[in-house]
Amino acid sequence: PFVRDAGEDFRFVTLVNAYPDISLFNLTWYKDREELQLNTSHYQIETFSDMITQISFFIPSTVSSDSGE
Repeated sequence: PFVRDAGEDFRFVTLVNAYPDISLFNLTWYKDREELQLNTSHYQIETFSDMITQISFFIPSTVSSDSGE
């Protein structure tokens, strides 16, 4: 588990090696077994590609409702 106090930033980074390129896939993020609604500024997803793709899931200034299973 990841532990943060409310108000702290949270960043989860994963490395992905995919063929074809990961940009051709639709990635889905889940919290408590439900799909996250990413059409909000509360969650930020960044993708960096080089030899291996790095995907960053960022929550600036977490709130108590960000906690989960």
